[in-house]
Amino acid sequence: MALTKTEAAEIVNAVATDAECLRRIKEGAVVADKLPDAWGINGSIRNWGYVACGRVTLGKGCNPSDAAYAEKVCTGITEATVIAISGAANCRKALAGHIKKVTSISRNGFMGTDHTATEVIMSDGSEYVFDWHATLNPRNPMVHKAADWLRSTGGTVFAKFSGL
Repeated sequence: MALTKTEAAEIVNAVATDAECLRRIKEGAVVADKLPDAWGINGSIRNWGYVACGRVTLGKGCNPSDAAYAEKVCTGITEATVIAISGAANCRKALAGHIKKVTSISRNGFMGTDHTATEVIMSDGSEYVFDWHATLNPRNPMVHKAADWLRSTGGTVFAKFSGL
């Protein structure tokens, strides 16, 4: 079973209509949200701003030194999106019975930093990753097959997504 455009749209809509997700994704993205989503670096650019201001250190998960910033790095965004999608999976017709589990997934990334995003495991066992930190756009995350995301390959912005 492939992830359909309709299912992906419901997942994206669950996040894009959740106030906590919106706050974590959009707050503080002054420069980063001006970059093209397809570059997939917007969250990293925002994180570098936090590093420059002494709010985040490099290393595992970008180690926020302030709780207010912990919500806005990849782990904080993922935490909120997992909750929003899990709730939607129980009540939205296009998702009911199609999603087995929503969780976080992590990989070792650039310069020794880890990266975390939202993994959606479908009822047939297929696994997909939605990465809102990559774009900082609640309506246009990067979408990957989980195996590709773990290798830092593949993926497309939701706006160009036609199914996997």
